[in-house]
Amino acid sequence: MNGMQKLATRISIALSPLVLSVGVLGYGLFRFLLLPVDLKNQTPVRVIIPRGKGASWIGNALEDAGLIRSKYVFRFVVWKQGLTKSIQSGTYSLSKAQSLTEIAQTLTKGTDDVWVTVVEGLRREEVANVFAHSIDTAFDTKEFLTLTKGKEGYLFPDTYLIPKDATTQLTATLLTNTFARKVTPAIRAGWKAQELSELEALTLASLVQREARDPASMKMVAGILLKRLRADWPLQVDATLQYIKGFDANENTWWPTPLAVDKKLKSPYNTYLHVGLPPGPIANPGLDTMDAVAFPTENEFWYYLTGRTGEMHYAKTIEEHNANITKYL
Repeated sequence: MNGMQKLATRISIALSPLVLSVGVLGYGLFRFLLLPVDLKNQTPVRVIIPRGKGASWIGNALEDAGLIRSKYVFRFVVWKQGLTKSIQSGTYSLSKAQSLTEIAQTLTKGTDDVWVTVVEGLRREEVANVFAHSIDTAFDTKEFLTLTKGKEGYLFPDTYLIPKDATTQLTATLLTNTFARKVTPAIRAGWKAQELSELEALTLASLVQREARDPASMKMVAGILLKRLRADWPLQVDATLQYIKGFDANENTWWPTPLAVDKKLKSPYNTYLHVGLPPGPIANPGLDTMDAVAFPTENEFWYYLTGRTGEMHYAKTIEEHNANITKYL
């Protein structure tokens, strides 16, 4: 054995305890990070795992909730145990007394939660019906309508994951909280630029939601209605007549066909009899419609109508509008 070999052997012998110590410390740290955050704390912590979220997102959420010590160790455990495709979306009741491995395994068992979609443009009663038909008897329609009184326009349309034990109060709160979270500062700034309060903006958005079908036509209709407002014209929105009439048993809808005689209905929501916006929203608008009110398309038109096949037709004068009615309706 030459000198270099002897030196290498001596260095290897000298470093062996250090390498061993580092390995032991690393393993010990790893084992520590697997332990429960607080073995004595069994207070339930509700965690919602949305569809399509991976281990990275879930690890972040668990660490933020204080349920695990390390999101990186969580991701490693999920990979090592082959759980990547086994974790299921849902609402889970976890605790700090569970180990990281126990939490990872729990997330593979799934829940009995229900996905509920609230589409844009529904009024409160319709939103209540959606939940009543989607979740079990724990949902109380009358209670929901009481809890959401005065909240028309604030029940945000979205797809929700509803826990199997959700109370009616939780459901109502979820909708309004989502509104507060989803309406962006940019949209609010746009409303302010249009000199609209939040309630006025939502009221106008609810009218646009019932009158237009796509983002482009929403921005056009919003522009036309804003011009009418500023010119002190009556808005003449048929959807407000439908809102006044309410549920029609013959047509089996909350949005019955508006008739010429309905234009004389005595109600502050009648935009044929009264100039300006109605007292509040007539439905719950979506984000696209809120954006349309914040950033409308300026145009030269004063009239619009939806044709038989759903296309929009615009006019500058009442004569042109009447011609469109004859041609397209």
